[in-house]
Amino acid sequence: MNLTVASPVPAARDFFPRGLCQPDKGFRFSTDALLLACFADIKRGEIVVDLGTGCGVVGLGVLLRNSDLGIRIKGIDVEDEMVHAARANVRALEYDGQMEIFQGDVRDLGRIIPSACADVVVCNPPYRQPGRGKSCADALKTRARFEVRATLPEFVAGAGFMLKNRGRIYLVYLAEQLDLLFAAMQASQMVPKRVLPVHARPGEPARLVLVEGRKNGGQSLVMDSPLFLYQCAEHQTWLSSQALAFCPFLGCNVGNKCT
Repeated sequence: MNLTVASPVPAARDFFPRGLCQPDKGFRFSTDALLLACFADIKRGEIVVDLGTGCGVVGLGVLLRNSDLGIRIKGIDVEDEMVHAARANVRALEYDGQMEIFQGDVRDLGRIIPSACADVVVCNPPYRQPGRGKSCADALKTRARFEVRATLPEFVAGAGFMLKNRGRIYLVYLAEQLDLLFAAMQASQMVPKRVLPVHARPGEPARLVLVEGRKNGGQSLVMDSPLFLYQCAEHQTWLSSQALAFCPFLGCNVGNKCT
């Protein structure tokens, strides 16, 4: 298996997310993951599970954003290639003592992790059901984007299994399917507490939503002001100051292959 080699410390932290180890083929992280890492509100000493960790980008972003809080991260993924990449990135950023990577299926988490062990779960689940949307030639990429290995309700139920009572979940998902996400959360005793709509540009519909929920939480929902990723002028487009303030990691051009 060929992996892009991660950068050494301290550059690996200073230039995150550039230089992260990722499989040469398969799904590569995008803006969604970076936004999720910055959306999650983490408190001192909490245990955070990154469910479907991929190359570990969300969990590592959470650690970098909360470096002084003494938190611990448990990353879980079912794919061999992603587990190897995530472990390489944890070593490269010298977070071995704070982030541990497990290989396991979201539908059978009891085999690898205790129930009610997490204060927080962060999750960037697959967005599409099989047969809806254009499939990928690469099988690993297809499994990351489509509900092939596990469905959205199974991801949310897995989060519910790991969360302590009143624990929090942070997700990024398609705005057009927010109803499906809310239904999955309700089925797993999670109450949506906060929604942040993410728009590419002013005047366009939201493409993504960032959602915070609470296990067995009370009924109250806050709709945040929209986040606009880009601003335009005279046929030019660039990252907005609002987006960079919300997520400084976006300063890296995540559309390019990191080396």
